[in-house]
Amino acid sequence: MLNFIGQSADTLRKIFILIPIVFCSWAVAQSNGLFFIPGIAAGVNGCQIHGDDQSGYRKAGLYAGADVRFSVKDKNMFQIGLFYSEKGSQKNQNPEKNDFTFYHIHLRYVEMPVTYYRILSEKKYFLSFGIYSAYLINYFEYNEYGNWTGAYPFKKMEFGINAGLGKFLTDKIVLECRFGNSFLPIREYGIRSTGIYYPNPVARIFNRGLYNNIVTIELYYRFIPKEKKE
Repeated sequence: MLNFIGQSADTLRKIFILIPIVFCSWAVAQSNGLFFIPGIAAGVNGCQIHGDDQSGYRKAGLYAGADVRFSVKDKNMFQIGLFYSEKGSQKNQNPEKNDFTFYHIHLRYVEMPVTYYRILSEKKYFLSFGIYSAYLINYFEYNEYGNWTGAYPFKKMEFGINAGLGKFLTDKIVLECRFGNSFLPIREYGIRSTGIYYPNPVARIFNRGLYNNIVTIELYYRFIPKEKKE
């Protein structure tokens, strides 16, 4: 466990080394006369994995990073960013019900979302919709029988969609609630890898594996430059 925590700390350092890349793209855009707005965000993921035998957003994870947003027209905005995102699934023991089983999956990703924002009336609220790709840095999986990390690996790449609703608290501070879901399995079904197998071929078409299902609440700070005085 201590080794895993150390790996996570090292991962965070690597992620924040990459964040200046986002700001460099903003600087290039500004030099070409385009108005891009960089920002930083931090929040929490409520996590579950669709397709396992658990239900509910029982695991919390960190979500943090930086992005650049730019306007196409007055009410249309796009985002591209780079984020550290913790996902997974968690089932704890319940001794009161004589349930001493537990199961934990901790997934660490570097995620790059590309998102469209539609500003609503009075410019106080907005809707968002987009896609994302994510690279699995490392993961940890264990239950009451021991450590299963590496026994049945998760896919290194994740691809998903997200949608959300947010509010401009001030000109620079934004609150958003976003829902995300993998559209390709992060691990294929199979009696060895998941303990689940569908003998019906029709069922296998619609149940192809495990999928991340995430609810994210984040606060976002926009670095809006001051207007130049004439």
